[in-house]
Amino acid sequence: LSAKIITLKDMAGLVNPLRAASIISALKHNVKVPVDFHTHCTPGYGLASALMAIINGVDILDTNIWWFGGGSAAPSIELIKIFCDKLGVEVDANMEAVAKIRHELKNARKALADFDLNKDKWPKDFDEAFAAMPKEIDAEFDRAIEAAKNNKEEELLDACHKIEAYFGL
Repeated sequence: LSAKIITLKDMAGLVNPLRAASIISALKHNVKVPVDFHTHCTPGYGLASALMAIINGVDILDTNIWWFGGGSAAPSIELIKIFCDKLGVEVDANMEAVAKIRHELKNARKALADFDLNKDKWPKDFDEAFAAMPKEIDAEFDRAIEAAKNNKEEELLDACHKIEAYFGL
């Protein structure tokens, strides 16, 4: 019908990982236009559902930059990039520019601290946390990928929640 793109817009973050996999794979099988997935992390599905969307061939995945990612927002591009690197999926984003923006957004978040419901529990600084990331957390990325590939939703969610906990999301 001349659509240029189809976007699955999950503003409440209620599309769980297995549902994301089934919807994205069905769309990719039945349409010829790019498929975009937009979800939030509010109920705890966001990162895992985003990974399932990637594995099932989503063309575009909406993300946020670190200081405004996760929580009630979309997953952070930084964590998505780690997954994509491990999967051999190209991320069409200038990650050097993302890093520069990330540093500026920290200042923006500080300036908005009076209005921040989580002002007392911000995530760790991504650069520092990533540089010091223990092998056990790196292994959780691999475990999440394997669980996603095998449709093991509970294991996938557990691995993603451990990743988010390490980074303070």
